[in-house]
Amino acid sequence: MGGADGGVDSLTRRPLALSGRVPVKVSIENGPIAIGKALHSGQTIGIALEAYTGPATGPVEVFVASQYWFSPNDFAIDSNTGTIGIGTTTPTNIGGSNYRLAVGGDILATGFVNLSEGDSKADITHISTTTANSFLETVRGLMVAEYHYKNEPASAGRVGLIAEEAPQIVRSTKGNGIDLYKLLSVAIGAIQSLAEKVATIGETIAGFAKSFTTENLSANEVRTEKLCVGDTCVSKEELQALLQLVDAGAGAPVASAPIETETPSDATAGDTVAPTISINGNNPATINVGDSYADLGASVTDNVDQNLGIITLLDGTETVTVNLDTSAPGTHTITYRATDGAGNTASRTRTVIVEAPPSVNAPVTVQPVEDTPVSDPAPDSDGGPTSAPETETTP
Repeated sequence: MGGADGGVDSLTRRPLALSGRVPVKVSIENGPIAIGKALHSGQTIGIALEAYTGPATGPVEVFVASQYWFSPNDFAIDSNTGTIGIGTTTPTNIGGSNYRLAVGGDILATGFVNLSEGDSKADITHISTTTANSFLETVRGLMVAEYHYKNEPASAGRVGLIAEEAPQIVRSTKGNGIDLYKLLSVAIGAIQSLAEKVATIGETIAGFAKSFTTENLSANEVRTEKLCVGDTCVSKEELQALLQLVDAGAGAPVASAPIETETPSDATAGDTVAPTISINGNNPATINVGDSYADLGASVTDNVDQNLGIITLLDGTETVTVNLDTSAPGTHTITYRATDGAGNTASRTRTVIVEAPPSVNAPVTVQPVEDTPVSDPAPDSDGGPTSAPETETTP
């Protein structure tokens, strides 16, 4: 049976396990035994069905069942605190008396639920914008560390926070752990604060794009729909009419407010040489119907001014980007115009021809040649026949 010695044939020896109400010899070395206490002898034996206070050793009825047995390394209960340990024989040392369950290892689960019903909580107050902003600063100050636990190999490769380095708001009640629910709530508040700041920045940028004020503005080229000086504004058409009057020498004012002009510098006062414009690429340029056209533009140089801008016109209309219509055959003009600081203007024009592509398999029509009767040749001076001159016929 279960207590057979080694002399019994191993083929016939069988282990024996008792189950149910079994008298068990116990000791009160670790204190009196109360009804319901789990009894151990290196492993859990069963649950005491009666109390035992002495003498030092004696029998007590114990309810024994196989499901009660756990190896101490698998399951343990601290007799002083009641803390339950899984995977550890010292749950209080790992989790502390403030925790009811201590696990010495990783936990695999399909989910963890935090009891969060309003009826289970008291003194509920939602955080303010100021508190959310402080959460953002808290998250910015978190120090994320790489580490492994002392009972793990270095290859465990964990990443997380160190309790002593973390702010109190995300630490557990005892302070030796990180409360993941608190950490998540602080992160949500920080994200909300960040979202508000991003929205504010977006509104500021949008407002700046619509209107801005500055004392000085320098640029190689400025494009606008309307030019305003003080309360006087000039549209594109009005400015063109004004320039035409100036070119014609009329000199008649077209605006109620006086027009201020700057005195030309010494470098431009005697400048009468117009800028030089060089067209990049072919001129004229020929492409087939349906092809895409990418204009190579032009470059400009001047004897005085540097970095002059070029105004581009497509078929007489000013444009920023040359979008040529190649859907049908036709001829287009691209004009490049530049003006220096002295008012000297130069322009060059590129011609772009859009033509139908040649047909590769076009039929060739051959016109028949009618037979023409040829009379016998007249004899030449030596009595031989005279050859008719060769003629070439093009069909």
